[in-house]
Amino acid sequence: MDDRPRKLPILVVAIVLTALLGGCAATSKISLDPQVRKRLGEMGEIRAVHYNTCPDCGGRPEGLPVVTKADPNMALPAGYLPIEAPVKAVKDRFLAAVSTELGLTNLKIIDQPRHTRVWALMAPPIDPLKSEFGGGLVFDFYSPVWTLNRTYQPPWERLFSTPRYAFLTYVRARLIRLDDSSILWQQMCGAGAKQGRTLEEWAANNYALLHAEIEPAARSCADGLVALFLGKH
Repeated sequence: MDDRPRKLPILVVAIVLTALLGGCAATSKISLDPQVRKRLGEMGEIRAVHYNTCPDCGGRPEGLPVVTKADPNMALPAGYLPIEAPVKAVKDRFLAAVSTELGLTNLKIIDQPRHTRVWALMAPPIDPLKSEFGGGLVFDFYSPVWTLNRTYQPPWERLFSTPRYAFLTYVRARLIRLDDSSILWQQMCGAGAKQGRTLEEWAANNYALLHAEIEPAARSCADGLVALFLGKH
């Protein structure tokens, strides 16, 4: 008798448990040991990378997903705008501030993005970094959440008004010790649009308004990460 149907629930349970355990690790907050912070300038070259999503690697599709349903947790995106999350902008501002504050001269910032799986509860794997760099310290940055959600409108307004949308982004930053794959520091910042707008407004002039609002959101996000890294929060 074919026993594959009886094995399927076990496989499903294993997948769910793996996702939950990975999600806990990806979303946990890890504060940096003050002694490590003081010694960063003496710990050899510190590389810094960031990630874009890679659909071919099992990550979410590229671009800014547009969620047209009122509850984004219960809906699939209706489409994608050709705008990537501001991960690099957050990384660059964070590293500039941290290196100035701590007097670091041993940072090696890698501008070219890595492509990896990126989902809300899945952190990029560490093994590819170990394979490439061997050991040492690495900062990495990625965006687990990047979406253009429909904003709340009262029922009577939804009947007669054009739907409005606001973007939301989260950027997670980590400091990883590759020698033992340990995460020395991990925090996340979030930012979004100040007000909802129609899709036509966001898309006008080659998404000029969207770009204009993403820039200050990225600055605010990076500044929050800097404060967390330096122990000022």
